[in-house]
Amino acid sequence: MNEEELRAKFGAALNAPPAPPLEATKKFLSLYCKDADGIEEIHQHLARMSKVNTRTLEQGLAGIEGLLANPPADDVLIELIEIDTGWVLEESTGDASKAWLGELVQMLREILGKK
Repeated sequence: MNEEELRAKFGAALNAPPAPPLEATKKFLSLYCKDADGIEEIHQHLARMSKVNTRTLEQGLAGIEGLLANPPADDVLIELIEIDTGWVLEESTGDASKAWLGELVQMLREILGKK
């Protein structure tokens, strides 16, 4: 791939429309939360990434917020947490999944300095 093709590829990626909320959330959870030993490990990972590149954190935040604004069925939320993070919450319910994602939103907002 020559330099021009590489620039075109990166330009297309930067200018691409945002992914749908469910897709963006799945990608974010797989990248940053999969098999973490706890919420503190996730926080540390996100804090480190915020010093390198905030783009994927902002995309994840937008995806999660979009998902919470218009949540899918409870079973989709439960699978999202259990499969895409590898976590099993104490309560395997849609409400517990929404609460966990809400905590993640707050963490991301804090790390990104957004209110």
